Amino acid sequence: NSAKMAGKQLTKEEELLLQDFSRDVSTKSSALFYGNALIVSAVPLWLYWRIHMMDPLQSAILFVLMVGVSTYLLSFAYKNVKFILKHKAAQKVEDGVTAE
Repeated sequence: NSAKMAGKQLTKEEELLLQDFSRDVSTKSSALFYGNALIVSAVPLWLYWRIHMMDPLQSAILFVLMVGVSTYLLSFAYKNVKFILKHKAAQKVEDGVTAE
């Protein structure tokens, strides 16, 4: 069966459908994820600066390192959640089509 698929070209609609349900996200979505993750990661800086009275310049290396790591990890988590939500939506659509 895979030998038949190897010689067959995918149509534009099939390519779009596969692209919609892949783990890859668009550049726009990726930028949005990184922006949101940066905001969420930077909020604790305010706590350390204002509440715990830590000097931001004295601890700048630690702050930048931790915000960078947490931004990357949050963005990665957002991408995974988007894939899971797209998969659940596809299952509901499939159930609706099957019911008809």
